[in-house]
Amino acid sequence: MVDENSLSAARKTKFLARKKAIELYLKGATDAVLQKKTGEKRSNIYRIITNRCLQRHSDGDIFGWRGALPHFRVTAYERQTAPVVHENGAGATGALKWLLERPQFKDLKDRFHKRILNNADSLAHPKINVQTIFRWFIDELRKAGLEDQKAWPFNSESLGYESVRLYIKKVLAEHPFLAMSKMGGA
Repeated sequence: MVDENSLSAARKTKFLARKKAIELYLKGATDAVLQKKTGEKRSNIYRIITNRCLQRHSDGDIFGWRGALPHFRVTAYERQTAPVVHENGAGATGALKWLLERPQFKDLKDRFHKRILNNADSLAHPKINVQTIFRWFIDELRKAGLEDQKAWPFNSESLGYESVRLYIKKVLAEHPFLAMSKMGGA
């Protein structure tokens, strides 16, 4: 379900045009009719339906009308190349995910998740310590030789701390009951 009234005027106009175009497309409208009534090409509407509206959302449902929203990402960002961090800090988007998805780091990813979810000192310190996990992770990357290669995160000023912190938060969010116990809630 899309709350059309919460959209900006420009986004609402584009969304409603797409919605109307999808409805016309499903009724068999020709490309000429679609373009005349909505400004959308039939091939683009087919793409929106198949690649966006019919894709499964993480909530288990298909995107449905949400897939017709302009400027709405239906797939997660996937970095295609190694991160190159510029002097101003730009260029590292998706670097942690890219690193952990590389075949040589599969074992590290598994151990990283275990470290996050099975805090070794869980009885003595049930609350998760992000800095301890961060230091462990950086040490593991050093052992893997990334510091010598001046690869991410060793080519960024903060060593990717914020990325690691957010990743830990994401992993815990994927395991809510365990996260509650780690954060002191259950």
